[in-house]
Amino acid sequence: MEKHVGVVGTGFMGCGIALACAAANTRVRLIKATPGTVDHAKANIQKAYDRRIAKGKISSAEAKAILDRIQVSSDLSDLKDCSIVIESIIENADAKRALFHKLAGILEPDALIATNTSTLKLQDICPKELAERFVGLHFFSPAQKMTLVEVASTLHTSQANKERAESFVSSINKTPIPVDDSTGFIVNRLLVPFLTHAISAYEKGLGTVEHIDQAMKLGCGHPVGPLALCDLVGLDIVLSMAKLLHADFKDSCYAPPQLLKKMVVEGRLGKKSGLGFYDYSSKPATPTSLS
Repeated sequence: MEKHVGVVGTGFMGCGIALACAAANTRVRLIKATPGTVDHAKANIQKAYDRRIAKGKISSAEAKAILDRIQVSSDLSDLKDCSIVIESIIENADAKRALFHKLAGILEPDALIATNTSTLKLQDICPKELAERFVGLHFFSPAQKMTLVEVASTLHTSQANKERAESFVSSINKTPIPVDDSTGFIVNRLLVPFLTHAISAYEKGLGTVEHIDQAMKLGCGHPVGPLALCDLVGLDIVLSMAKLLHADFKDSCYAPPQLLKKMVVEGRLGKKSGLGFYDYSSKPATPTSLS
């Protein structure tokens, strides 16, 4: 078990990773990477357990014990005694490299540094001086519920640190799957074409939002349809992944549909914006018409 786990980034994924670690009896330092107070991050992690308490899935005392293991701040120096730090900031190579350079000057020499990137190659964002102790830990959304973590490594990551990363994932009750350092790893490399083709199918009038999702749920046994999944992931994230994969592999199956680009420009990002392929202002969410 790692002594303290640091998580940088207080967005949906960062908070989810912090909650997953805390639920496994691990103390977490959660660092806000953008300007502003930490109040919103604290409210988000509290809200996640308020819903579970209301549904009777966890007691108030159990929730308090988990949340008490998370220290939220905006000071990177609070990570200095963490034995592993997981980056979960914006999916931008320059921003990530800048953060890792800062962490190199703060953390102990044996601290493991991990990125939660979903599409970027580790070799493109890892500073050379950190390569031996640098890994990819790609959690899935919502991180506190999804059990898979793709574990990637650089050409120079030591075998001991590869094993340490997998052991850490197991210790927080997740399943580590080793993957090559490749754009999109396994899941997104296979998932993105599924999502973009579903958007194209709707764009071309193959079916309504509801019918496309229902067909894939009933016909393929998927728990959620592809258009609802786009909304859950975030259409801006889907677009970013599609662009990166298309640029790397030059395969038309990754090319983002025009409708996806249009929705992102209009701010229809899915569940997080309240409107995407579904309208989340009503409960349950209702399919929208984009024609």
